[in-house]
Amino acid sequence: MFSFEVRTGHGSKRLLIEFEAIPTDEFKPHWENVLLILEAELVSTEDVWQNDEYICRYSSPTGKFFLTVTNGDLPFIMADDFEQENDDNSVILAIAEALAKSDQFSRISTAEK
Repeated sequence: MFSFEVRTGHGSKRLLIEFEAIPTDEFKPHWENVLLILEAELVSTEDVWQNDEYICRYSSPTGKFFLTVTNGDLPFIMADDFEQENDDNSVILAIAEALAKSDQFSRISTAEK
């Protein structure tokens, strides 16, 4: 089972989802099952050579979001308008709920770390 945490971004009130370090080949099939729950469609994929290996942008009935995976196999999920403080956190909360419904992901709180 893989652990994730919902937390605010640095210096922001916007939520994001941070996972434990997970090898991409183990994470990907379970993430694809969550995408089915969210009815999300892949919009684009970007290869990045600095801090992130890749960024996948999605669109869903709940809203737009992206998954980024760092070079250290640390996945993060953020709303596509993460820098805009005026949007609510409903997209991230819906993703966290879908992750929690999966038997492969477990939500932890900051206090448990």
